[in-house]
Amino acid sequence: RRSSRCRYRHIAAARSADYLSLCRYMQVPFDTASDDPGKSASNIDRQIWHIHGEAALPSSMVLGHYYYGMQLAAIQGYLPVMRGCYNAMHFKRTSYVPQSWVDYFTYGNIYIIGQGLNFSEMDLWWLINYKKINGRSGSITWFEPNLDRHDRHDRHMRKLLAEVYGVNVLTEKVDSDAEYIEYYRRTITAIGEMTGTASPHLVCL
Repeated sequence: RRSSRCRYRHIAAARSADYLSLCRYMQVPFDTASDDPGKSASNIDRQIWHIHGEAALPSSMVLGHYYYGMQLAAIQGYLPVMRGCYNAMHFKRTSYVPQSWVDYFTYGNIYIIGQGLNFSEMDLWWLINYKKINGRSGSITWFEPNLDRHDRHDRHMRKLLAEVYGVNVLTEKVDSDAEYIEYYRRTITAIGEMTGTASPHLVCL
């Protein structure tokens, strides 16, 4: 059961306005009782990161090559800050607290669903390649239907590039709307089995 009490927040550690867009997320209270009736009810905040902007905040939207370029520049400027914080916490042997969705993408296991990874989304392709080149921890699994269909050349090319960048691509043939619904249900179940939870605490969109 999703609560209507949703709030936008940003990480206080985002010291520069240049990185604010990377650290903004929607905080959504979530009642776990509906996830598992056998457990007592408790509210756990979910962090939903709209990485290319939120319609309710028009100034946050990333549309067109100009703004995608600005987003990529912000990511490239933020990464040294992120690495410095991560290394400092590692040296002190204390837990690292991610400050943006870029931290999760760089150091965590990523499961992509409902995201076609169009070539215009150069910020995501750059980060995927960065993760591979720099040997960062965590894997990337991309669930996307119809990537093997030869009548959809652009999709097949995206699949090939993703595999070159070390992405585990899982695809299958899906034709009708009804099949899409079932496909996404199966995929959500598969991600739950991979992560050991039916409802992840972090959602990247």
